[in-house]
Amino acid sequence: MSFTVDRTGVPMLVRMSWAPGWKVSGATSVLRAAPNFIVVVPTDKNVRIAMSRTTSEHVGNALSALGIVTLGALAVTDRRRQRQRQRNTPTDDPTDDATDDALASIAAVPSLDQRD
Repeated sequence: MSFTVDRTGVPMLVRMSWAPGWKVSGATSVLRAAPNFIVVVPTDKNVRIAMSRTTSEHVGNALSALGIVTLGALAVTDRRRQRQRQRNTPTDDPTDDATDDALASIAAVPSLDQRD
């Protein structure tokens, strides 16, 4: 937002909500007058008020981006682990069942020491 004033040094009441990110050129700092008003004291005929990001907003955005990247990395890692488990899991092979049955029958035969 920009505006032109007739006299410098006279406080101007601007109908705009105050926020910590307001930056002003051609005037002193932006001051809160009421919930929906701010005051600027012009030092130049042309006054420009603009919103910029604060340090806390930059930190918050960086942490949000870091969280999204971390979540993506965890999802990729989990997917890789699932694929690795699927590769290492034995498949149902009918010959495996026959081998298991043969081994079970051999184990069921009493040894010579156990015969009467």
